[in-house]
Amino acid sequence: MTNTAILAASALLVFAYLVDAVGKRFRLPSVVLLILTGMALRHVLDGAGLHLRWVEPMVPIIGTLGLILIVLEGALDLEVTRERRQLIAMSSAAALGGFVAALAIFAALFRIALDFDLPVAVLAAIPFAVISSAVAIPSADGLSDDAREFVTYESSLSDIIGVLVFYAWLDADGSVFLFARDLVGGGVLSLVAATIAALALFYLVNKLEGHVRFLPLLAGLVLLYALGKEVHLSPLILVLGCGLLLNNPHLLERTTYLKKLHTEGYDQTLAEFKGLVAELTFAVKSFFFVLLGYWTETSHMAEPGAWVLAAAIVVTIYASRFAILALLAQPERGRLAWIAPRGLITVLLFITAALTGKLDTFPFGTVMLVVLATAAALVGWVVWAFLIYVVGTKLLPEPTTKSDLGEILRVLGFASAPGIIRAVGIIQSLSGIVMLIAAVWMIAAMVVAVRQALDYQSTGRAVAVCLLGFAVQFVISILLLAPMVAAS
Repeated sequence: MTNTAILAASALLVFAYLVDAVGKRFRLPSVVLLILTGMALRHVLDGAGLHLRWVEPMVPIIGTLGLILIVLEGALDLEVTRERRQLIAMSSAAALGGFVAALAIFAALFRIALDFDLPVAVLAAIPFAVISSAVAIPSADGLSDDAREFVTYESSLSDIIGVLVFYAWLDADGSVFLFARDLVGGGVLSLVAATIAALALFYLVNKLEGHVRFLPLLAGLVLLYALGKEVHLSPLILVLGCGLLLNNPHLLERTTYLKKLHTEGYDQTLAEFKGLVAELTFAVKSFFFVLLGYWTETSHMAEPGAWVLAAAIVVTIYASRFAILALLAQPERGRLAWIAPRGLITVLLFITAALTGKLDTFPFGTVMLVVLATAAALVGWVVWAFLIYVVGTKLLPEPTTKSDLGEILRVLGFASAPGIIRAVGIIQSLSGIVMLIAAVWMIAAMVVAVRQALDYQSTGRAVAVCLLGFAVQFVISILLLAPMVAAS
């Protein structure tokens, strides 16, 4: 049994590495494949009469560790300078605006569709309003530096806002006064704690010597996270603050004493620390998403009510995101609009909310459907763009054709904008005509976008490229969904 467990764990890490390598090569998030692998694994083990009962209690634990490491890894890559003030301000506005807009719409939806009281509707809505940094940050690897930093800041801040609002609302038990008091007080105390912890960590990184230096630091950071959560602060602020200040020591060197602490070997030590964090993040994240897939009850995902509610949530996510990014005039909104995944933080917060016993009538399959759909949207967008690029530039080029994958990604992102009108499809009497109008409008926009991006003179050739790309993407989608269908 021991050897089998070692074999399974090592094989999983090797498989996850290969999936991650393929994802980076083709700019695809590995989350979907890892979750589907977990679902397929459960189908195989259930058929053999084997049941891993330890998975359910382990999912929240591994998920929390993964969340801490992912936010820390992202923060350790961010640079805070005067030149980036506008980027930081825009990503903060996107995180807050997107969260508030989605929360308001989801709370109204749950109140109407599920007949929840307002406090319960808000509690159920908060997890779905949060962009998952665990999925968003790795998915931004193929973007420009500014776009990648935007995603890192936005998704990390969205996680922080979501956690802070969730626990303040959970403890307030419907009282607006208690909620406001806990939210403001918790935010201020979290910032103070983050500053103190960052100073201590900066001191230790400069002073610690020996072979074992980084694991005690990480253990201390996890300890502070757990203590912060226990007293209802927002411990992700602490994690984000520590990472930012460690990677930007100039922010701490405005005083003579702290400047003296900055040793000559600090940059090398920090690089080694980043390497360890990256390795641990990869391992924990891989285990979490496979175990999450195994833990998922596919029978819940097959319920019609779960599909209807998930469809309404997904449409709302992208409709509100298109609107927020357009309102902020984000330069790369065509590409960033599709990076709004729900994932690790959504699952963790929803599990906590479900433990209150107030969400018993909520179709639980909706959670995983939304997680898979928003991650698959990234896959679909990139695969579609890649296929258009290959067919248009290699198989059916014209003499004037000259393009690259980045340009295709950008124009297809803008061409998908008409899809926001599908939000009106929530109204049952209008759903059919609205979906038809949206589909025709999007196809027409994509044909025009492809013709312009590939410098075609013929509209017919652009139509042919779109049809060939769609046919191949359809086959790929069927292959990806096969494990989930088999498991159900």
